Amino acid sequence: MSQLAIGLPPHPPAYGREDFIVSASNRHAYDMVVRWPHWVEPFMSVVGPRHAGKSHLAHIWAEQAKARFVPVDQLAMHSSQEWLEGHDALVLEDVEQLQDEEALFHLLNHVRSEQKWLLLTSQQPLNRLPIALPDLRSRMAAIAFAELQQPDDMVMRGILMKQFADRQIRVSPDIIDFILRRCERSAQALADLIVRLDEQAMAQQRAITLPLVREVMQEWSTHG
Repeated sequence: MSQLAIGLPPHPPAYGREDFIVSASNRHAYDMVVRWPHWVEPFMSVVGPRHAGKSHLAHIWAEQAKARFVPVDQLAMHSSQEWLEGHDALVLEDVEQLQDEEALFHLLNHVRSEQKWLLLTSQQPLNRLPIALPDLRSRMAAIAFAELQQPDDMVMRGILMKQFADRQIRVSPDIIDFILRRCERSAQALADLIVRLDEQAMAQQRAITLPLVREVMQEWSTHG
């Protein structure tokens, strides 16, 4: 049975270790991250497309390492010492949005000198980011990265079910199967589809049923 969308705010995303679906497409990255504190270096980056699980994996590690999340756009607002005050580990997500290269360079140096830990996330390997500062560019190129591949069938199903659950929407298994057979094979496409389904269900005061899913997906295929 499908649940009528009534405009409830989404639940906070479920980022527990038990919520992360490990499969062939992400097992290597997962194993690399949770191997902490036995990393070879104090740094690790998690790389992958949007909605592939970077934030989820970062939260799993943060829980394990008791790490503090540092907003990338606020990095320069405090010194490295201040960010690490009371913490032995930090998470810096979406490094491709970095605004202050000097601040990150100093943070990397401080993490190493103080024997702390830093996990970074990015949509592409750090050595491919357009870093202007030569010293930072060389440091970033040396950081090991755990790469999340485009999700396989097992992960796609898990992503779809999690996205619905985060929005407090229950759908029948046949809807899940229908979407997986027809949707583009990317986590981003699934996320976009669920947003559109939720919007249409709320606008029309309808449950998310197979007819609505067909309508929305047909509209997408028609209008691109």
